[in-house]
Amino acid sequence: MQISFLLWRTFDRMLRLVARLSVVLLLTPQSWAVIYEVGPGHTLQKLSSVPWASLHPGDTVNIHYQPDGYHEIILLSNSGATNAPVTINGVPDPDTGMLPTLDGQNAVTATNAAWSDPSLHPQGIIVVSREAHQPYGYIPSWVVIQNLHVQNADPSQTLTQSDGTARSFDNSASAIYVEYAQHLVIRGCELNNSCNGVFCGSKNNDPNQLSADVLIEHSWIHDNGYPNNYEAANVGTECAGVVLNSTASDRCAPAPGAIKSRIVLQAPCSAIVKSLTALGLARLSGSPKLRTLRGL
Repeated sequence: MQISFLLWRTFDRMLRLVARLSVVLLLTPQSWAVIYEVGPGHTLQKLSSVPWASLHPGDTVNIHYQPDGYHEIILLSNSGATNAPVTINGVPDPDTGMLPTLDGQNAVTATNAAWSDPSLHPQGIIVVSREAHQPYGYIPSWVVIQNLHVQNADPSQTLTQSDGTARSFDNSASAIYVEYAQHLVIRGCELNNSCNGVFCGSKNNDPNQLSADVLIEHSWIHDNGYPNNYEAANVGTECAGVVLNSTASDRCAPAPGAIKSRIVLQAPCSAIVKSLTALGLARLSGSPKLRTLRGL
């Protein structure tokens, strides 16, 4: 009788353990994802208050519109997962629909991230690259950047680096600079007045530094370029697999007097272009155009 009771109790404990393990296995990354709200009326007032180095799969950073924009430079280094990307999301003004702006003019670099290379500071306003503590071969992946207006990354603009020193942006700086990334989505963004709208790099045909599977969609990329910089482009990519979908490329000026739409695809890049609009000299107001591209 005692043996039967002991067997039953052992069996009951095993069932309970299996049930608990089943609950754990059913949990998805979204189950413990964190949403960070940044902007007027929220606890986090600055982008530098976001724990960028601690983002996990499924986390979302909501950047709310404010009239003066955000004059800050951020580093995105942490990865999401297939079904739970790390998402940087702009929340438009509820009255006008204007997107929140990240502006390179007098921008300050966030100090709560360990940059792997300080020379990346002047390369962009949003920089996607690994952190110093992440090993060689680590590639930020499964990241979504959406509904943001990013502007003014060129040598005429001054920034403050993470060590407090001031300098100008590089003459090849980008609104969004991707040293390397995989499974990256840029959606519903306006990128302008920079040397490059988007630059996505790969290095030395090295699989440890290879960008791949990048989607740019429903975005307006315009008025980028810098005098005498013939490498400037609205979109410059060395990515192995980039899709440009429902995106307008408008007015890029890599040299004085030269105004043209420009998209540069470099080896080892392979690209699929879907519904890419080269708008030439058409003068279009920002908000209605972007709302059209975003399907709103």
